Amino acid sequence: MIDRMLDGNVDVLEGKPEKALVTLAIPILIYLFISNSYNIIDGMWISGIGKAAITGVGSVTPLFNVVNGVGMGIGAGATSAISYFIGLNDKDKADNVGLHTIILTLIISVILTVVIVFSLKYYLGMYHIGSDAFNQAMEYGIPLFLNLYSFVFLGVLTGILRGEGETKKPMIASSTGLILNAILDPVFIYILNMGVMGAAVSTILTSILSLIILSYWVFVKKTTYIQFSFKSFKFDSSIIKRILSVGFPASVELVIMNIATTLYLMFISSISGNYGVAVFTTGNWIYYLGIMPITATCFALVPVVGNSFGAGDLEKIKNAYKFGCKYAVILGTLIAICIFVFAEPLGLIFANTSQNSDLLGGLVLFIRIVVFCLPFLGIGLPSTFMYQGLGKGVHSLMWTLIRELLFSVFFSYLFGIVFSYGLMGIWTGLVVGRTLANILNYIFANRTLNHLNLEQTDIG
Repeated sequence: MIDRMLDGNVDVLEGKPEKALVTLAIPILIYLFISNSYNIIDGMWISGIGKAAITGVGSVTPLFNVVNGVGMGIGAGATSAISYFIGLNDKDKADNVGLHTIILTLIISVILTVVIVFSLKYYLGMYHIGSDAFNQAMEYGIPLFLNLYSFVFLGVLTGILRGEGETKKPMIASSTGLILNAILDPVFIYILNMGVMGAAVSTILTSILSLIILSYWVFVKKTTYIQFSFKSFKFDSSIIKRILSVGFPASVELVIMNIATTLYLMFISSISGNYGVAVFTTGNWIYYLGIMPITATCFALVPVVGNSFGAGDLEKIKNAYKFGCKYAVILGTLIAICIFVFAEPLGLIFANTSQNSDLLGGLVLFIRIVVFCLPFLGIGLPSTFMYQGLGKGVHSLMWTLIRELLFSVFFSYLFGIVFSYGLMGIWTGLVVGRTLANILNYIFANRTLNHLNLEQTDIG
């Protein structure tokens, strides 16, 4: 009981699931908004340089999202494992999960840096973009990926803290970085005349600052429930297995989503070149803002389900899941309506200069089509994340694969390329694919819960 007094967030995690979801989701939403705003703020300032810059940054964005996905994926594995062991009242195992996660992250960050930096030009070669956009992409991407460790560790530390119900500290650390990024972006891009490289440098400096703040709380001040003592570290392969059983599939999920994005960009660029890529890139920034409240609810669902699973409380798992879906559907519907109504003002954020004013019409059309799948994400995404809380990472991966590749890419290619409906067909295919996949995901997730066996097995 003394250990539990270190962090009252554990009490929230083990309380009523409805209250726990809302309490955890609000700081997570702010954290996600801040994290994703780095790209949006970069995009707002870069849009003034021209379509080649937007296209270059947009071409790098899927790979950058993969990097963030690795951090968030390993963090998801830590969240699931830590919340599970807290539910079992095994703090030593929970602490040991944190230590194993940090060491694992260090190894993966080094490997990832080498692979991406040396393969970036080959990756960009897959797109049908001009030489100017290619050069802009290299100028933006190389410095960004040389410092990818800061993005990966931010995602991992956030996941570790989320496992114990702590969501406010990551929010504060990221807020500080975002404010500084908003100030430094125009300075580096325009005043120092660094262009897209200036946006990358600004993002790097501010992410490092956020990481330093979070690391101070975790490793120096030690104001968290999970404690790190590397002197007492003992390697345990079962803990690595537990982390990776969710973390690896969760990371691959983000890779799949960005493979899908890469395929969309290839379809789009073959139809309309830089124009279509710029519309898709800027439109996606707005779309991702729209799904953040739904995603925050899903991230909050993982530790609540994981803790309930460890405690063997099936009824709490079901209540958390049902409330999460209901809450996310309401949010998705309201957000879809707002984005549809205010599509033009939102589009003007990115199409606000003489160099890119021609993007506005296509951008508004994109936004008003893709928002129709938001209410259905409210039942699909919680279903996917519920599997992570149960430690069923492969199930979560399978449904991401079905939604993003088998359905969304297929229908986009079918409508846009095969039926020759152009960009309108690709946007429509995205909505049809995601909607059908989310409905199926919801049906199968409910079947999983109805047949769930909570008899505890030796899982680490």
